[in-house]
Amino acid sequence: MLSKYRGDVSSKSLEDSLKKVLDTRHEEETVFRAKHVYKWTIMFCDTSRTIKKATDISEDKLQELTTEYRELITKIAEKYDPPYTASGDGPQLVICFDSSETAANAAIEIQKELKAWRYRNDGGAYFRPSIGLNAGDFVIKDEDLKQSNACNLGKRVETQAGKAQIFLSYDAYEELKSYSNYKIEFEKEALLKNIPEPQNIYNLSWQSSTITDVAKHHDESTKNKPSSDQTDSTNEDSEGVNIAENFMGILICDVAGSTKKFWNLGDREGNLLIEIFRKEVFLILKKYKAVHIEIREGDMIVACFSLDRPILNVMAGIEIQKNFFRRNVGLGGRNREKIESSIGLHVGNFAVSSSEIVPNPDFFTAKGMQDMAGASDICISEEMANMVKEYSHLPLVESGETKVKGKDEPLKIFNLEWYKSSK
Repeated sequence: MLSKYRGDVSSKSLEDSLKKVLDTRHEEETVFRAKHVYKWTIMFCDTSRTIKKATDISEDKLQELTTEYRELITKIAEKYDPPYTASGDGPQLVICFDSSETAANAAIEIQKELKAWRYRNDGGAYFRPSIGLNAGDFVIKDEDLKQSNACNLGKRVETQAGKAQIFLSYDAYEELKSYSNYKIEFEKEALLKNIPEPQNIYNLSWQSSTITDVAKHHDESTKNKPSSDQTDSTNEDSEGVNIAENFMGILICDVAGSTKKFWNLGDREGNLLIEIFRKEVFLILKKYKAVHIEIREGDMIVACFSLDRPILNVMAGIEIQKNFFRRNVGLGGRNREKIESSIGLHVGNFAVSSSEIVPNPDFFTAKGMQDMAGASDICISEEMANMVKEYSHLPLVESGETKVKGKDEPLKIFNLEWYKSSK
């Protein structure tokens, strides 16, 4: 005979199970934050708005100016003892600081020094960076800055800034508003890509601001830096060989809508998904004999392929999409754990220096294709399409045009309908 109190017992059991799950997640979150999370202010510094107009100077001169530009910014940043510095695509730099004060000082000094540098250099006028600052929690694993909500927001703030402007997030503004030497004004409320809540954006006028006298306390600042026992100096997810410029196939992929996923999941669970994505993609790229694999900012992966077999990058892209499709179907209604990738493919001349692909017009073409790809899409360039069209089992559809850095005319985009392809 069933007890009439069975429902009460089941409810208690369910409540205990739920509490156990929540306690476990809380413990995992606490351990994750203790090992990998640092309270910093991030600076994104990028010249994409102005350098794309540099069509009247040679590629060699542009590369020379880009190198000088990076060295100047890095030298200024080093005065403020940043715990993390990295280069992004082209003339983009990502720098973390121990406080919003040191970040603001560095940003002001960068804009003022670059103004003088531009007058001294023909072509320097194209280097007028937009700068975005955000304060928050940043994730460091394997000595690398991982994707996080604070990191994503910092980049989105930078994209709102115009040439030679410094924009602040609300959190950075809150840490700086009491300083009388900074001239800060509310700029606007903005809906930022993949961030569901409107964000207040503030303008730090570097022309009307002065730098504070920041004393350097190295012993204190090192407490907020990754220590050797918290990081692994090796990165098993990236490989590179230094090669001369060669005609190769390239594949660029990342997680579609990852910023929105991080906003909903949080940094720890979001990074677990990124690790799954990287491992899956890395194995497929190795299977198809990629000669260079590179982990870029956030969740982007770039790979180069020898053109001994022209469509190896195409086959790798198709397998990536099919594998994630099968994985997502197997997850059923567990949408939080699903991963969709956007992929861009191109063929052109690429060179690798210090284990990084040198940004050039062909790289920007490949990136332009990937930027146009939606969730679970593969977009390919016209050059790649011309190589693929002889394979009847790979259906192509022309889907529009896009402008990319380094190219005067819009480029055609082709959508590879991988779900219709056959072996």
